[in-house]
Amino acid sequence: MRYLIFISAVASLLAACGQRSDSGIWSDTTPAVSYTPVPKPTAYPRLPIYDTAMVVVEQAPVHWLANAQAQVALPERSGSDDGSTRWLNIDYPDYGIILYCTFTNVDPLKREEVIVNRTERMSLNAGGNSTEIIELESDGGFHSNLLVTSHGTVNPLQFLSTDGDRWVVSGTAFLKHAPRPGTEDSIAPAIQAVQADLLRSLTHLKLRAEI
Repeated sequence: MRYLIFISAVASLLAACGQRSDSGIWSDTTPAVSYTPVPKPTAYPRLPIYDTAMVVVEQAPVHWLANAQAQVALPERSGSDDGSTRWLNIDYPDYGIILYCTFTNVDPLKREEVIVNRTERMSLNAGGNSTEIIELESDGGFHSNLLVTSHGTVNPLQFLSTDGDRWVVSGTAFLKHAPRPGTEDSIAPAIQAVQADLLRSLTHLKLRAEI
């Protein structure tokens, strides 16, 4: 508010300078300038960004890395009844983001069916919003797609990986508190940090036997 009042006062002063003085000695024919205050960009509290150190997640059935400062936990139901699927949660409490990971040991004949199912789910999570797809190959032979949807969803990051044989690994980063429309930039640094962690995890994804 002080900024607006200050601009208004300056505009009034400049307008007055364009009027003829009572003494008739000086006048300025330049028209008064109209000023439209431009609001400053919204400032958000600085998030405490985690260090980039990564550690191997021992609970994962494959070689999977997680941020050393994140909290790794097995959900109450940590796997499917037939033992083919394991679930793992990686929590970033300071960011308000939790990464839900699924590790599935599939029948090679049903691998494509599983991939199609996961892909459809990822598309629904993106909600038709603009999405960037990052493709990469890990040093352990996994092919991955990382989907980045910056706005309009509580699932800004999703990934799908396969070794082309028996393993399908997928996951989504979930925002515990969805930002209000127009305030998505407030959570952007946290999403970018988790994205960087995911890129490291996917780059080094491999089978346990290859560690």
